[in-house]
Amino acid sequence: MEKQSSHTDLGKTGERRAALYLERKGYRILRYNYRCPFGEIDLIALDPSGEILCFIEVKTRSGTRYGSPWEAVSGRKRSRIRRAAVHFLSRHPVCCRSVRIDAAEILYLGGKFYIRYLENVPPG
Repeated sequence: MEKQSSHTDLGKTGERRAALYLERKGYRILRYNYRCPFGEIDLIALDPSGEILCFIEVKTRSGTRYGSPWEAVSGRKRSRIRRAAVHFLSRHPVCCRSVRIDAAEILYLGGKFYIRYLENVPPG
């Protein structure tokens, strides 16, 4: 298994794991690490139907001492994700029925990665 040398490495590895997981589930990854003045979106993907554009926050943790990975995403961060999604849509028109904000929780425990995918997460 990959050795984790830092917090940043763990986060990047989690993002790669999330993208692979989603691709196996039929999602099509359109963008990685979209950055704009309002913030960053880790992954932007079309769902398996091709009709829903998903803005995905990936949160990786090496334990649950302080709650689930998604619980660590503050209301302020969730608001920034929403604003970044609006920014993306204003500059990249896409043909899909709807959009949603999802989260991929990645836990790295005992040398293994565990993924939980949350659709349509609550706003902050």
